[in-house]
Amino acid sequence: MDDIELKMTVLGKALQNTSPKTLQKLALSALMSLGVSTGLWAKNPPVDQPVVRFSDFSTEDQALIKAARASIQSRQPNDLIHQSGHFAVVLDDVQKQTYTLKYTVLLDPIVDIALSKHELINDVKFVTALIYLDLQQYYHSYQPSDVMVLQQGLKLSYQVRYQYQDAQGNTQVGFKETDLLLSADGKYYPVTDANQ
Repeated sequence: MDDIELKMTVLGKALQNTSPKTLQKLALSALMSLGVSTGLWAKNPPVDQPVVRFSDFSTEDQALIKAARASIQSRQPNDLIHQSGHFAVVLDDVQKQTYTLKYTVLLDPIVDIALSKHELINDVKFVTALIYLDLQQYYHSYQPSDVMVLQQGLKLSYQVRYQYQDAQGNTQVGFKETDLLLSADGKYYPVTDANQ
């Protein structure tokens, strides 16, 4: 079973010493905006605008965010700001106030995340984002537009076109296709062979 690190850049949104519930809300906000940032199912926002807006958070969370930002001015890039469960927020750039939300998910044999009880796990867009970042660990040349997702009833199919270099150094185009079936417990289970 592979641990896949799901990374999401969050601008100016780091929480320190906060409750797991608040941190989960940040994770959900970031994951829900993941498709926008990768261009998987929405138009890309302007590059100079954060995909997670400060106004998206409650007044309580905004106060926590402000306190967290004020407390990290002396930190260095890559310092761990907060870690809880399977995800962590890491400071990337002090000047730009850019953070990376790292989230670990397990995709084999079951699509399983710490927030699996949330209805988001059954969202085609969210599963697509997991697929995209899963494959990104192995293939670095394909574009988000190369990901095709088709949902028919309880089956979710995805195909990714990617480029790679063969043993002779020539560029080749490959495809990875997989089916996921929605089971009675509300989770998508990968089918071993998509052609069967």
